[in-house]
Amino acid sequence: MNKSLFYTYGTLAHGILTSSYIQKINNNNREKILYLLAHLFITSAMLIRINPSLQYHIIPYILGTIGHFLLFLFFTLITFVLHHKYRIAFSHNLYYLNLSCILGQIGMILIYWFEYFEKQLIRNNKLITLKFAYYLKITVFSILALFYLSVAFKSDNKFSSIFLGLLLISGLYIFSLLQTLKSNENVDKLP
Repeated sequence: MNKSLFYTYGTLAHGILTSSYIQKINNNNREKILYLLAHLFITSAMLIRINPSLQYHIIPYILGTIGHFLLFLFFTLITFVLHHKYRIAFSHNLYYLNLSCILGQIGMILIYWFEYFEKQLIRNNKLITLKFAYYLKITVFSILALFYLSVAFKSDNKFSSIFLGLLLISGLYIFSLLQTLKSNENVDKLP
């Protein structure tokens, strides 16, 4: 799959989740605006990257970083500060699910910047950093694919528009994982 098609899929996945999430925001759950804005920033980053000439421009990397930071902030807030308001945040297995998402967001921010500086890392022969980025991608994409699948199949999300958005984003991470694993031959050549 070419990158423009991948970014088109990413734009649709995050866009569907963003538009379907608007109905969840009310006066009792204002912090959900962070979640909405996060996916809006990520949608914008994906949309810009559809154009091949803008795929390596700094703007989508900044937008993606802001989006993943807002997701990090949202999940940190609902897990540690507002945990009494959310069933997903502090109920044993789901608590660990949120922790995995928090770690996944930190990983995504790192991945954005590893990708932005990848050519410079190759040019400067930073092979250990490239190997680290490879294993980081495998870990983060796996965690977030499982996270979004798990959240999609929660009983109150099943078969709603939010379900579709979550499922599509999970597919985005699964595809990213498969693409990373496929690039294994390049990593194996690194000393």
